[in-house]
Amino acid sequence: MKNRLQIQLIFAVPLLIGAAMYQLVTALQPANAQQVQIAKVTRIIDGDTVHLEGFKENFRLIGIDTPESRRNARAKSIAARTGQSLDSIVAEGKRAKAFTKSLLENKTVTIEWDVQRTDRYQRNLAYLLVNGKNSSVEIARAGYADPLTIPPNVRYAEQILAASREARAAKRGLWR
Repeated sequence: MKNRLQIQLIFAVPLLIGAAMYQLVTALQPANAQQVQIAKVTRIIDGDTVHLEGFKENFRLIGIDTPESRRNARAKSIAARTGQSLDSIVAEGKRAKAFTKSLLENKTVTIEWDVQRTDRYQRNLAYLLVNGKNSSVEIARAGYADPLTIPPNVRYAEQILAASREARAAKRGLWR
């Protein structure tokens, strides 16, 4: 009986130590620590939605909302709610899409995830960093997006809001 207990301890102790070390290492990592993913932007869908090489679903840029660049149900709904013409909404959306295209198309980006990784449409939700800069902040700073904060993805909400206010004050992008 004593030998059996010793044998069990010989196997159990290293297992327990390994499990404890894994828990310790995991607990010491920052909450947002993750594997760095890099991909190439292959297509611009809209001013705030892109497609990345190697991914099935599109990426919706977290923290911003750009006007619709196509005549669709959402553009019609916005026109009805705001009184703005459908043509002007789509024209603004095309300008926003063109800016996003100039910033991201065919560029290699670093994908930075936040808390929630997909939306109800199964699009990936992420910040895309190009040359170390957050594209959501840059699009807002250029005046082509409004801030759109949807918890729990709020990591850069303050920077995006500040960039948008700066663009509006300077009459950049859609604020001209």
